[in-house]
Amino acid sequence: MQKFQSSKWLTSKPHVMVVSFLLAFVLWAVVVLSVNSTGTRTIDGVVVRIPSTGASFHALGLEIIDDGQTTYTASVTVSGDRAVIGALNEDSFTVTPVFTSVTQPGTYTLQLQATKTNQMQNFTIRSVNPAELSLTFAEVVTENFNVIPEVTGISVAEGYVLQPVTCTPGTIQISGAESSIERISKVVAVAAVDKELSESTTAYGNIHLLDEAGNLIPASNFRMDASQIELLIPVYKEGDLPLEVGFINIPEGFDTSFLNYSLSPATIRVASTEENIDSLGKRTVGYIDLANYQLGDTYQFDIVLSTGYINVDSIETVTVAFDESNLSSKKITVEDIRLNNVPEGVEVNVATTAINGVTVIGRDVESLLPSGVVAEVDASTINIKQGSYSVPVSFQIPSRGDVWVAGTYMVTIEVGQG
Repeated sequence: MQKFQSSKWLTSKPHVMVVSFLLAFVLWAVVVLSVNSTGTRTIDGVVVRIPSTGASFHALGLEIIDDGQTTYTASVTVSGDRAVIGALNEDSFTVTPVFTSVTQPGTYTLQLQATKTNQMQNFTIRSVNPAELSLTFAEVVTENFNVIPEVTGISVAEGYVLQPVTCTPGTIQISGAESSIERISKVVAVAAVDKELSESTTAYGNIHLLDEAGNLIPASNFRMDASQIELLIPVYKEGDLPLEVGFINIPEGFDTSFLNYSLSPATIRVASTEENIDSLGKRTVGYIDLANYQLGDTYQFDIVLSTGYINVDSIETVTVAFDESNLSSKKITVEDIRLNNVPEGVEVNVATTAINGVTVIGRDVESLLPSGVVAEVDASTINIKQGSYSVPVSFQIPSRGDVWVAGTYMVTIEVGQG
């Protein structure tokens, strides 16, 4: 058997080339695996997080003033395994200022520090650029603001009406730097309701802070006791409500149907629930006292609606006027004065023999005879002690249902023991 001669094999030119190539490949692999597997990378656009609560400056009663700028960003440079750092993004870090130097109101240049979002990842944070951030701090003040509802996209079904939207709560407490609070001109709860409504509904409005020019002020500058406001959007059915008046001190047998009068307005537009509108009846706005009526009188009554009804027309009063073309008046003397309901054991006498200047109003009053009018004293309502008293009388006109007595009249009675 022929023995292998190593010296000849190593001195062979082809063999030397093969060995050299293998050694070069091994050296290249070592370099790649030991050196080029690590690298450095810079991730831009990392948001600088400024806490809205819980920071050390909050405990001092301070707040940041940033002139409306609410987003600061930084670049973070890292090193490590290329496969690891290649997968990093803006959310892989938390960049925050260091607030330990903030002790009172003023402007501070604060160091920025970056930490890993996932502490288990194997890479090194090398630097943050910019390395510092200038912030101004001021004392915190708190004010209450009324909330104005602003709802868009509403349409209302035919026969229904939209009433003013209300907020719950109607006020909001806002805390922030005094100069920032002073910028707030209006607080609006904004909601979109893109549908046709035929009943009341609710929505939730986001808080918008506006300055005098109507520009939006970033809410992140402030602490508020609510971020959303409940909005009640009242939608009611409409209907026409007839109005009427009533009468008091009507003589027995008197027929009010011949009294011609008009109401202005005779109806008003109201809104309520569908059930209420579908069962609308007449609304009595007030009562006219015939005993005090005089020809030419007009009356005004306030329109007061029951709870749950809305006066859509916003008409607050109704005027009542009489057509007096079929009415006239005259004065008579009434001599028929009678006592009613005299208590037992009491003697009562009418000292007045006639009541002069009694005004009667009605149709064809010229044909009314004084003897057809009776004055009555209700003795049950008078003082039963002995003595003379002036007491009011009421009137009855038994033969006529279209005439009445207007005015207040008194007679003198004498009370004695029976």
